[in-house]
Amino acid sequence: MSQTSVRLCRAIIYEHFGPIVEKVAQALLTRGRMHLGMILQATKLSQRLVKESLFVLLQHNIVVYAETAEGSRMIVYYRAEVDRILLMDRFPLYVQTTKQLFGQQYMALDYVKNRIIDGRGKASEVVMEVLKHGRINCPFLSTSASLQVPPKRIMDTFTLLVEERLLVRATAADSIAVADRRMAEEAEEVNKKGGIPLTATEMKKMRMQLAAKRAEYDETQATGSAGLATHSEFEGLISQKRKVVLDYEEVENKRQADNSLEICGEANHYRINYERFHVHLRNEELAKLAGIQVNDAAGEIIRQMLRHVEDKSRSCKEEERTEPISQMTVAAKLPADTNLLVEGSGGNKLAEYMEVLAQEPEAFIQKTAESGGGSYAVCVRSVVTRLQQRIIESMMTERFGDHHKRIWRILNAMDKLDEKQISKIAMMPPKDARKCLYDLHEAGFAFIQDVPKNSDHTAARTYFLWYISIPRTVDYLIQNGYRALANAKQRRAKEVSGRAMLIEKTQRSDVLSGEAKLSEAELKGVEQLNGVIKRLRASEARLDKMLLILRDC
Repeated sequence: MSQTSVRLCRAIIYEHFGPIVEKVAQALLTRGRMHLGMILQATKLSQRLVKESLFVLLQHNIVVYAETAEGSRMIVYYRAEVDRILLMDRFPLYVQTTKQLFGQQYMALDYVKNRIIDGRGKASEVVMEVLKHGRINCPFLSTSASLQVPPKRIMDTFTLLVEERLLVRATAADSIAVADRRMAEEAEEVNKKGGIPLTATEMKKMRMQLAAKRAEYDETQATGSAGLATHSEFEGLISQKRKVVLDYEEVENKRQADNSLEICGEANHYRINYERFHVHLRNEELAKLAGIQVNDAAGEIIRQMLRHVEDKSRSCKEEERTEPISQMTVAAKLPADTNLLVEGSGGNKLAEYMEVLAQEPEAFIQKTAESGGGSYAVCVRSVVTRLQQRIIESMMTERFGDHHKRIWRILNAMDKLDEKQISKIAMMPPKDARKCLYDLHEAGFAFIQDVPKNSDHTAARTYFLWYISIPRTVDYLIQNGYRALANAKQRRAKEVSGRAMLIEKTQRSDVLSGEAKLSEAELKGVEQLNGVIKRLRASEARLDKMLLILRDC
């Protein structure tokens, strides 16, 4: 764990929970796994404060624990999850995404209109409450003073968020470290087989079976769908012999009512499904890229294709490409006002767009079958790589200029080259090409591979080839992003602390009621402070958007 990420995590914890919880988190971040006694010794805090801080961190899923038998005692070790802490800076983006989803996408669904009357705007407030508390159940949410809506509407909105997998059921296993959980699963499987040590082949087979079980668990328990009645289960009620035969609408209403009761039970706690939000945000970025490189209609085609399979995507990083979608399905999903601009064509315009999007080398989709006008899958991983490449080129141009970007693109297209080949292809003097290459190398955009002619590795008899590696550059940019984000937070905290007396004065009751007024200089200071904080927060949001593409997509 780098010092930069630790510094950023401390700033985020301090901003959300205050100095005491930040001190406990700092001990876990800098020293690793620790039990309660070690934390008390490192922080010099009272046992009550440390326990309360650990409770807060566990409640928000940013600390995990593991129980270890040491002699006759069970010792509980705690460990901070850096990735989950860094996601806390993205909470405003999650709320904004919920507003967009429930303001546009779900407006077209009839069952939402029937179940939630004027409740689409409240979905973002429900998400905000869940983010605030970490884990929450529906009865507690219904009593929240910040949600000034009837409990029935809150229950309906909460149920819809769970069914759309924006909220997932929180289980006891969520607070246990992944490595410890998997080791316990393996030990349990070995004990079932008699406790005899397994061979390497048997261990590999057993781990594959456990991975399949975990994938099935993610589809049911972790998504909040375990125990809920499915559509097919209630559909079977129609065929049963009964005195009163229910029609399809009544059966569907009964299924939804039973699911709502199951989701809104007191024993079921839910948390935010970060991956679901990341999949949606990634899909929007892919659609925007298609709109930039082709046109708006192409972006809408990619958006509808990704939206059609969004429910089947569990994680951004596991997905190489989406499931195939037929051209007829895409045509049915497109909005009626989509303008497919094709000059001089009277045939199937959508088919021509699909052919353009499938053209190499920058293909967005890949044709997988010919039936139904052709089936296509979105090449998710390759398009995400192009998004990362655009960020790299943008930062490179801003920092160095067009000459450096030209050399980087040459290396990206032609793999490994020496200095003479690069200067010749780039049509630059060797001295200038060498300077550009060393600038890129120092900044982490280009790398050197030495190829010795013999075993003595002398420099005179060694080829030095230049190349680029997008994954290595991405890792470098992520660390730079962490550093810039931590600096922005530090600057914002400095600006606030420097004008603490002015801020305190603006919050006095007599100033708020209008009995006392601020001077002209104080009003100017407040306006200046608000402008600085606004610009810093905008910079933090842009940095986090960049980190979303580089790290989480």
